[in-house]
Amino acid sequence: MTTALSACVAARAIHLKYGDSHEVILKKDGSPVTIADREAEAAIRSIVLETFENDGVIGEEGGETRGASGHDWIVDPLDGTIQYVRGMDDFGTLLCRVDAQGIELGIVMHTASDTFWMAERGRGSWKTVGLSERGGTPIFPVRANSRPIPDRFQDAVVCFGHPHRLADAGICINRLMGSFPVQLTVPRFQAFTLVADGKLDIFVARLVNDWDLLANQILVEQAHGTVIPLNLANGRHVVAARCRELAEKAVANILRSID
Repeated sequence: MTTALSACVAARAIHLKYGDSHEVILKKDGSPVTIADREAEAAIRSIVLETFENDGVIGEEGGETRGASGHDWIVDPLDGTIQYVRGMDDFGTLLCRVDAQGIELGIVMHTASDTFWMAERGRGSWKTVGLSERGGTPIFPVRANSRPIPDRFQDAVVCFGHPHRLADAGICINRLMGSFPVQLTVPRFQAFTLVADGKLDIFVARLVNDWDLLANQILVEQAHGTVIPLNLANGRHVVAARCRELAEKAVANILRSID
């Protein structure tokens, strides 16, 4: 975990270094990338491979470097590039380490607030604020059940990431939205941390790439929440919830909404 934290601290410094100076390049899939994305990933790769030289690294910008240890690091060096280039605060870094058993550890780092959410398999989830600049506040445990779970499913607060992508999967959005009366709009980057913190009951989003999902997944799961992958017509969607019962009911409502 120490190496992973050091890598994310280095990535944060690169995010801040470029401030409002963003030369944006469009990748083949039409998504934006900046020099900060690429430099942050290079820094992360350098730091983790210095300590774990036989590990592999799979990054959004740099592709795959194969290793021999059976461990791989999955890197999104700047999650929320669009927000970053527009001067918003909703971006950061996602980093995790995986092995044959699954996700070993993960970090979700929010650049603007200098907040680090950490999770380790079998040990739980925690967060600390000010790690880069002040050495961090005390490390607080993160629990998805830190406040009462709604007794009635219709009282659960849900957030949909990019609802149009659900429509692309053949889901009747009006029917689906009607089954979730209480809805919030929050940036995808924050949604998983809100579930893990017990502040958002359910989050639904299309997440095809592991670098967008896995660090968030272990954070929610080790906070005693539930993450259920859902393969729809246009790729993998994910339901994250504060408990399994909420997650399973959300999945059932989504499937009933398919035309």
